[in-house]
Amino acid sequence: MKLKKNSLRGGSATIFFMAIILLIMISSSFVTAEVEAEPEEEPRFIFAFDPHLPPIQYMEDGTAAGYSVEIMDRVAEVEGFEIEYLPMTLSESKSALEREEIDGILGINYSSDRAEDMEFSESFLNSSVAMFVAGEHTGKIENIVDLSGYTVAIQEDTVEYSFLNSFRGIQFNVASNQTYALELLALGRGDVFIGDRVVGQYLINDSERAHNIDMVTGYLLPSEYTIAAQKDDYPLIGRINQGLQTIRNDGSYSEIYNRWFEEDRLLLQRRFDLVMRVLTIGGFLILVVFIGGLLWNKQLKKQVDRKTLDLQKTNRKLEKQINKTKNSNLLRDQILENTPRGVIMLNTEGKILSVNPAGEELANMKGDYTGTLYRNVPLFEDLLKDRFKEVLEEKRVYTGIEKDLKHHRGKWMTVGASTYPLLNFENRAIGLILTLEDITKEKKLRAQLFEKEKARALNRIVAGIAHEIRNPVTSIKTFVELIPGKIENPRFRKEIVNYVPKELDRVNRLIENLIDYAKPKSIHQTLVYPHEVIQSCIVLYEGIIRKKNFNIGMDLEENVSLYVDPNQLKQVMINLILNGIEAMEEGSEEQGIGKGDKPGILIRSYGKENKGIIEVLDEGIGMTAEALEVACDPFYTTKEKGTGLGLALSKQYIEENGGEMIIESIYQKGTTISLIFDQAVDIDGGDQRG
Repeated sequence: MKLKKNSLRGGSATIFFMAIILLIMISSSFVTAEVEAEPEEEPRFIFAFDPHLPPIQYMEDGTAAGYSVEIMDRVAEVEGFEIEYLPMTLSESKSALEREEIDGILGINYSSDRAEDMEFSESFLNSSVAMFVAGEHTGKIENIVDLSGYTVAIQEDTVEYSFLNSFRGIQFNVASNQTYALELLALGRGDVFIGDRVVGQYLINDSERAHNIDMVTGYLLPSEYTIAAQKDDYPLIGRINQGLQTIRNDGSYSEIYNRWFEEDRLLLQRRFDLVMRVLTIGGFLILVVFIGGLLWNKQLKKQVDRKTLDLQKTNRKLEKQINKTKNSNLLRDQILENTPRGVIMLNTEGKILSVNPAGEELANMKGDYTGTLYRNVPLFEDLLKDRFKEVLEEKRVYTGIEKDLKHHRGKWMTVGASTYPLLNFENRAIGLILTLEDITKEKKLRAQLFEKEKARALNRIVAGIAHEIRNPVTSIKTFVELIPGKIENPRFRKEIVNYVPKELDRVNRLIENLIDYAKPKSIHQTLVYPHEVIQSCIVLYEGIIRKKNFNIGMDLEENVSLYVDPNQLKQVMINLILNGIEAMEEGSEEQGIGKGDKPGILIRSYGKENKGIIEVLDEGIGMTAEALEVACDPFYTTKEKGTGLGLALSKQYIEENGGEMIIESIYQKGTTISLIFDQAVDIDGGDQRG
């Protein structure tokens, strides 16, 4: 009975356990059925990638391809999610990630700054930033310290761009990706390309235009390619890191790497084979390897010392540059603050960037005008309204602008102004500079000096005119005395009627030209035909030239027109003719001066392209090279009674009328003075003389 009782207990236990197993199987079947009925969908993520990083990642037939794409596809496969790739620039992908339009960025370099805005996976490729130069610069650029003064083609918003921005003297031509940046170097729009070593070597081998580009430094900075996700998206980063670890363990990572970077794989294989051979040789070769290691360390130490020395040199250069910049800025500020000349800077929109104290005083500016349009200051508006556009678009320079105005202190003054384009390092106009100066005293002194010079010239002219008037007056007097005895003679009456009016007209013309030169006139530019001005000046000097037994010739084109002040042009021509006469007087005292027995003056006027040119050539004593350099300096003269102001004032008048004066002279041969102007445009198509 005892045996039966135990058997019953064992049977009950067996039945109990079988029931539990059956219940578990039934539950499992229900769970399995539920799972089969409602299968879970694989998650789908959107990743942006830069398609201009071959062979790491690029577009092929409209599809994402490259090493990083295969790595990411394999990670997605082992982790059970799907991926959609969107090609974007680096800047666009960062903005899209911030707006949560994408889930991550493929193939982005890690940096501490970026880590504040996104999460990074483990690196799936270690590379480096390298330096590539065009063939003509090989040997000149070897490291970073050699980049000063050169233009670097580089991708924007990269670790290397941020690093190089801290160095002064480097100019940049920035592209949206590395392919375009290397293309800038190949097109000659840069001297150096700095970017990823693997990408640069691939593009050089693949591009026909890049055959003359060499890599001079393969390691400027480390470059780790990772996968970025949105800030605090640790689940996605965790799955990516888990996937990377899985494919490293199952060997698929090495398979993909070796397929894309065969050259690096072969290099690793050769190193491995070398180690195996070394291990098989024995202890003796181990000693050799050890010695070789010591030599390598010594060589490495030299490299480290050299790099350290380069960095120290760079730091010293940077310190000097910083101090130089500080001193330069301080000196500039002191000059602008204390100079009596007003300096105003405007941007391309006409807004005031800065005004120094002298400019505020001259323009009667009260308050801060920074950021306002120049039209809000009456003086600036008056000086720039017809010039602002030409200065910016044509890079024209205006000098010698004069403006009479009543100062806020109650007195009248003359302000001299100049305008210049403000250019950047690319020689592109980024603004305008206006300078102002009180020239009231200078203008009065200039007028006094010119009157003195004019008085000296008048003395010479009067002497010549007196001789010239004496002849017609004598003839007229002779005719008058003969009137009582010959008034009935028809031939005599005919001669007196024809000759006397002509002589009177000649005397009247001489007097009118003398008065026109002597009386002061305000500056007034108008349409002028230079041959008429020259002929009126010759009339004043004909008597002097003939009396001194000199020759004078004219070769004047009548279709040349200028827009100048006729009175100033006449004053300049009289001064040049007078200088030529005095030079011939001095030259006549020495042997061999002049081309013939009688030296002379030749005056020519002609048009060439869009220029009107007046030339005064004399066969006088000429000037030495030393004298020619200072000929236009005020108060420089070789004449005993000269003032040294003739050429200086003449040059000033020519420049005030928009012209240029050029002097060419050979000692003991003669001098040629050329006056060059822009020809006037006859708007109406008619004769504007008078």
